[in-house]
Amino acid sequence: MNTGTKMIGICGVNLFNQQPIKFIQALQKESQKHNYCIATFCCSADNSNLNNADITCNKQLVELIRHVYFRGMIIFADTIKNPSLIKLIMDICVEKKIPVFCIEGELDGAYHMNFDNLSGFEALVRHVVEYHGCRKVDILAGPEEDFFSKQRVNLYKKVLTENNIPIEPERIKYGDFSEIFTRKAVQEISNTPLSMPEAIVCINDDIAITACDELQNVGISIPDDLIVTGFGGTQHGQHFIPALSSCQPDFESASRFILEEIIQFHNHQTRKPFDCPIPYIPLINQSCGCKTISLHNLNHIVSTSYKNCSDSAWYNITMNQLVTTNYRNSDIMQLADMLLEHAHSWNDHFRFSFVKASLLHSYEVPDGLTDMVTLLDIGEEKYQKPGKILALKDLIDYINSKINNDILIITILCSDNTVYGYNIDGHKEIDEQKMLQCKYFTFFLSYCLNTILYNNINKELTTDLINTNLEISTMALQDSMTGLYNRQGFYKAIEPLLDMEFNLGKLLYIFSIDMNKLKYINDTYGHADGDYAITTLGHAIQNVTGDLAISARFGGDEFVVAIISERENAYTATDFSETLKGCIALTNGLAEKPYPVEASVGMICLPITRNMNLENMIAIADKAMYKMKKKSRK
Repeated sequence: MNTGTKMIGICGVNLFNQQPIKFIQALQKESQKHNYCIATFCCSADNSNLNNADITCNKQLVELIRHVYFRGMIIFADTIKNPSLIKLIMDICVEKKIPVFCIEGELDGAYHMNFDNLSGFEALVRHVVEYHGCRKVDILAGPEEDFFSKQRVNLYKKVLTENNIPIEPERIKYGDFSEIFTRKAVQEISNTPLSMPEAIVCINDDIAITACDELQNVGISIPDDLIVTGFGGTQHGQHFIPALSSCQPDFESASRFILEEIIQFHNHQTRKPFDCPIPYIPLINQSCGCKTISLHNLNHIVSTSYKNCSDSAWYNITMNQLVTTNYRNSDIMQLADMLLEHAHSWNDHFRFSFVKASLLHSYEVPDGLTDMVTLLDIGEEKYQKPGKILALKDLIDYINSKINNDILIITILCSDNTVYGYNIDGHKEIDEQKMLQCKYFTFFLSYCLNTILYNNINKELTTDLINTNLEISTMALQDSMTGLYNRQGFYKAIEPLLDMEFNLGKLLYIFSIDMNKLKYINDTYGHADGDYAITTLGHAIQNVTGDLAISARFGGDEFVVAIISERENAYTATDFSETLKGCIALTNGLAEKPYPVEASVGMICLPITRNMNLENMIAIADKAMYKMKKKSRK
């Protein structure tokens, strides 16, 4: 890319998830036809319930938009949620006089591009009924009072009625979106006095995958004995055997629309923005019998999953080593030299990290945008010496003149509501793995910068404490299977932090995490699969908590996590469990396993005092965890 490059901006939260990545991939493919590049502004969190002080970081990220020439902007409003932040983005775009495309939201002056999933779901039901001729069709819906569940059940009824098929209420299964509901519903179907269905229509891919698994457990072959369809077009649904017939958003047509409108706008053929829904289109595959079940790509899926797991493990180990090395560092430029020494870890793409120049000589972090200093500047295997100080305008021009990539991922280096700087990754192509590694690097670098400032503020840290924390990096204090701390490492890491004056009065969150059914996995599939399940859970815990928590495997299937926070109600066991469940589901290759990887979570939170009983807190968290485990078995 050069200064004359045409660029499209994207703003959103959690752009590292599968659906936004698919959208970006489709937009890139279409953009390349017209010599456009993409810059994604990845906001740091869901801002819907945060106060003005807490969204300072994301506002400073958004302010960068003012200094880059964009041809158009895409806002994922349903992910950002905070009205003031969305308004700020829109105001900047109005000021820059560029077209704005709002995904799943309503903004005056913007194109509204909401997902039209109803037409796709109806088309999929029609495919089952009218193409395959199924007349006995069951549906696994969500909660009966859920709006989207009602819509899809009504479409199901509509298609059946139009094809003169009587509506049998017993064939409509309402429930939550859990695996427990799905397996129970499938068991009811197989034991119902009604005749067995010819097809089961599911309202999402996760339910469809579980339904297929449960049906196959009782000897029903998909699609020979029964057709099953999903909805969502998820990657694990397409890697499942048989690959799901499903629906997916038509991001290709949406991308063509966006590019056409941007081109017309800049050719002075402007039109008033209007609604342009993003349709869902059927993804016809193996689970309905339209495509033959084939294992020809299984080796590719497995090898890719293995490579991604290995890369992630190696990447996290490298980051942890740098964190440990930086633990007693109080010099930002020394951190820059460390990054440069390990630049081979990420030299396959462009990476540019820079912080506010005032941090070089002050511990006070100014608000707003200011002069910046480079920490890491690499591209095309060329490394530039860090420490170059640039005004913001010169910085943007400097980046524009150097980057030769198609997609930029822009994240913010921050801690709580304090902005240290920014990180920009440039890739020719992106996927989930690359996006996640960018996210992890941002967390890692933010933590390192926070550590440096903390070390400068707290000179009273003793040499003994520093040496103790350096010992934590040794393998003797780590669990070799997961890379987390072991029991001894956990106590060596947490106890000095609890004794520090700086942490007194803050809140200590203790999570007790226990894997469900490890013995069953070991006994049924062998200890190699048991080790795989433990490693999967360990990596998911690390990904959920990041480097700001102390996570340990106490032994067997027991894990403990400690987080120090200034915020009350920052975490709950339920939210932690759901986040952990979602992270586990992203594990490459897990969908092919004949068993789920699940865990029960208990939590306790207490203020840090000088004589707090850590063992007692863990015991209380254990009791809460076993209560959750017992409840999940019902």
